[in-house]
Amino acid sequence: MRKNFLIICLTLLCFLIPCVSACNNSTSPSTPDNEQTEPFNPVLNELDVQIGVDQTFQLQVLNNTKNAAVEWVSLNSDIVKVTNGELLGLKTGVTSVRAMVGERTLVCKVTVTMQEQLLLQLTLKNEPRTDGEYRLNLLKGDAYTITPALVGRTELQEVSFDVSSSNAALLIVGSTITGESTVENAIVKVSCSYEGKTYEIDVIVSVYEEV
Repeated sequence: MRKNFLIICLTLLCFLIPCVSACNNSTSPSTPDNEQTEPFNPVLNELDVQIGVDQTFQLQVLNNTKNAAVEWVSLNSDIVKVTNGELLGLKTGVTSVRAMVGERTLVCKVTVTMQEQLLLQLTLKNEPRTDGEYRLNLLKGDAYTITPALVGRTELQEVSFDVSSSNAALLIVGSTITGESTVENAIVKVSCSYEGKTYEIDVIVSVYEEV
């Protein structure tokens, strides 16, 4: 009887061992720590941008680990235009630009200003301005060449100028003024056109006899 009992136990043990082994093999392997999914936390490279009219700035979405599509929207397209993250200032004002990345919405404040370097003005390179005016004093018969220039957005602009006066006391050839006869406060007009705009200044010229 005891012998039969041992035989039955051995038979059951031989049956259970393959079942346990099969269960262990069917268990899915654990994910290694270095293969864990990174958190999705996209951000903008800037949250507060100031640009000038006609200036651009490139916004970028960082940490876009899912390579999600980005949709850009300007909340006031009259102030700033956005194309693929590139901002273009159109007129002065404050607005926001949004980037929709998957289910996330990122916001950047944009201020558009009329910056001084964006303004062009006509000037004389070789003469100081006094009380907001340019004044030249010549002796009769002397010639003087003025050198106008546009300054502002970049360095001095190389453009063509027109120098003219309706006063017969002044002979003007190109940018050279010759005093033909004595005169006080004759107006010489200097003008030029650049990128579709006209810029003008007045130069006040007086001619004196030599004592």
